[in-house]
Amino acid sequence: MVLIGINFSMCCENKINVNNGGGRLNDIVILRSISILLVVFVHSFYIYNYGSLSDIDTIVIKIERFFNLDILNKFRMPMFIFISGFLFSFLHYKKHKYPKFIDLFTNKFKRLLIPYWAFFPITALCLGKLTHLSVDDFLYPMGHLWFLLMLFWCFITTKFVLVCHWDRNKYMVLLMFIVAYLLAFFEGNITKIGGLQDFASKFIYFFTGFICYKYDSIFQLRNTKLLRITLLGISAFLLIFLVNILMDSSRFTWARLFSPASSILIVLFGYSVVNRILNKGWIKDISIFEKINKLSYGIYICHPWLIDSITSNKIIISIARDYTLLFPLFLFLFALGVSIFFSKLMLKTKIGRFLIG
Repeated sequence: MVLIGINFSMCCENKINVNNGGGRLNDIVILRSISILLVVFVHSFYIYNYGSLSDIDTIVIKIERFFNLDILNKFRMPMFIFISGFLFSFLHYKKHKYPKFIDLFTNKFKRLLIPYWAFFPITALCLGKLTHLSVDDFLYPMGHLWFLLMLFWCFITTKFVLVCHWDRNKYMVLLMFIVAYLLAFFEGNITKIGGLQDFASKFIYFFTGFICYKYDSIFQLRNTKLLRITLLGISAFLLIFLVNILMDSSRFTWARLFSPASSILIVLFGYSVVNRILNKGWIKDISIFEKINKLSYGIYICHPWLIDSITSNKIIISIARDYTLLFPLFLFLFALGVSIFFSKLMLKTKIGRFLIG
């Protein structure tokens, strides 16, 4: 069995067979590695998109915003969450992990909630909130740690579906998919307390990953024809452009309706493309992907600390204003490199392995 390393879904198993035949998951290793790189890349442009330099409106910045917010944003986090649901399905149906609800709850508490509170003070410090924390800061997700709370609720909800045996009926699975989609549509009406709003908006991607593995023999996305992949890609990008048009014309309700579908399609497109590449034998060695995958959890946790700390400096902001193309690229490489370094250091300690191992 090949060591995947850190499972970024953070509560699946650390060791999984990762080859592409009969339950081997090279595709997931590659997709998660690509996704974490995209997460760091997009965050490196944050100050131009939403931060202190969002007033810049040059052609270069407009192109960067479109590429980051309208294309990559539709893929990076939905793919991470899709992978978590996919792996949970894999571990349930193939490895028969967590047979009892209490087994899953205990594991997720240890793998998600304890790290959330362990990393809470550092995240608050980097966001400039540590010295004046309010009640809301404890009730609502702190910074990028929202991902941990969101995943916790995704696992708990899906396990409830399994305990009730709803997964044994295709119509109930379809109903759950519709409910998940409606949660995404109405997420604005759900409280942010405990990460429930993030759960509502993202559960659809987790459940899509879950059923994608469960019904792999029906969907056949791991071994599909080029025409089908092409149609998936065209459909995804057409929906992305449709959502952008709806947003620009202030038709926000319709944009919210189609937005999850565009992300689902582009995730399935990426999943199919990677599997076709693997099936064609175009990637002979995935060792570089395995190394990134092993450190993906640590990279996710560490890189916002660096980016937030660096971009809060006034001198750095003035440099960033003058070098709108080079600065975010340098920030990306710096944040990624230092995050990798710190992740390796953490994994050498007992407490580090407990938190991100």
